[in-house]
Amino acid sequence: MLVSIASSTTSGSPLSASSLSSILSLASEALQLDADRALFLRFIESRMLRLAPNCSALVGTHLAARLVAQAGGLRALASMPACNVLLVGQQKQVFEGSGLALPRHSGILFQSDLVQSAPAALRQKTARVVANKLTLAARIDAQGAQNGENGAEYRRVIQEKVAKWQEPTPGMREKALPVPRD
Repeated sequence: MLVSIASSTTSGSPLSASSLSSILSLASEALQLDADRALFLRFIESRMLRLAPNCSALVGTHLAARLVAQAGGLRALASMPACNVLLVGQQKQVFEGSGLALPRHSGILFQSDLVQSAPAALRQKTARVVANKLTLAARIDAQGAQNGENGAEYRRVIQEKVAKWQEPTPGMREKALPVPRD
């Protein structure tokens, strides 16, 4: 869309040498910023795998790092109740009446792939379960856990729960009538 707008508003003449060089330098700067961002994310991932392996195994290193940062540290996240973990990073709802409002209780945790992969009707319920398990994982990590076995197990349990919630309920079974006494 941007290309079509730009092509309809320009005169079609080639760029001057100075404009072309400034655009190329800005493009190379954008590529360098992207490379720096990737390096920074790899650094955070390596630190989070040592600091909070269970939280990282449960929701991913990037999301776990954001949660720990917003909560004020791993110990603060571990001491927080699960209902408050759900609200960490929640934005103030500016567009409340315009139809653009976010779902209620949609903090950073709502961006987890576990929550986003659930059907829309089950997302809030899934987010509460993820918050509960994340609180447990943070408490294990705060005690100095060395591996992410518990976080991986919690993730598997949550995926099984969501799959079970999606199964159709069994219908009413026909009960046989009792044998008449006559």
